[in-house]
Amino acid sequence: MHGCGNDYLLFDEPVELSGAIVRALCDRRTGVGADGVIAISRAAEHAAEISMTIYNADGRDGGVCGNGARCVAERAAALGWAGDQLRIAVGGRTIEAERLGRGVVRLDMGEPVVTLGHVPVLASELDETGTLGIEHQVAGLPAVFVSMGNPHMVAMIEEDPSGVELGVVGPLVENHRAFPEGMNLHVTSVTARDSATVRTWERGAGMTLACGTGACAVVVAGVLTGRLDRFASVRMPGGTLEAEWDDAGGRVRLTGPTAVVCSGEWAGTAEKHEAGAS
Repeated sequence: MHGCGNDYLLFDEPVELSGAIVRALCDRRTGVGADGVIAISRAAEHAAEISMTIYNADGRDGGVCGNGARCVAERAAALGWAGDQLRIAVGGRTIEAERLGRGVVRLDMGEPVVTLGHVPVLASELDETGTLGIEHQVAGLPAVFVSMGNPHMVAMIEEDPSGVELGVVGPLVENHRAFPEGMNLHVTSVTARDSATVRTWERGAGMTLACGTGACAVVVAGVLTGRLDRFASVRMPGGTLEAEWDDAGGRVRLTGPTAVVCSGEWAGTAEKHEAGAS
């Protein structure tokens, strides 16, 4: 499935996936191809109906994923595991999801975290700290840091994001010494009070066509720096997501489309795929 081109392989049954298997599956030349892998099941705890675990394309834990969770909501309904409203346990959070019809899903992503140490960001290792401690400098880009259950750096620039060499600066940011858990990068141009254009480099996946938690982080960063209103359309290469940072409760909501690409059965074994066999 995919949400605005941000694509994932979903497993409907509990399955043990090593990092090597995930990397093999996500390889777009020798595997199936995806930005990550998600395993879903009926949740054991009463706080949620569905439990999901996400692995980035490099095999590491992805934490929380907005586009992935929206796909999970659609898949859970197709399986008869949940209705139009459900709760999804992922990355230590419980996300409330609502299916709006025709593959469109809205999520309540909870409250953002902007305290550097909890994003997490090592403030002493940053290249430069900007005014009021809100904006910083990393790899030559202005930076605002937001966690939505995973770490994001929003770089708001005046020019078109397509002019930034994302394949060069992305790895520099992802692996910067100030980010102990890596970092997602969103190069952003604000085009109006309610609109932004974004290109994304995701940790563990590289350039992606969209990022749900990243769209949330962009709106939070835009509000903090006075550039965006609390509701904005976030245009990404794969499509447009809508994000809103609630003025009253401080929670962030994410809305966007999902789509099924294909379905199949997992017939491999860990031993075969670890060895690189087809």
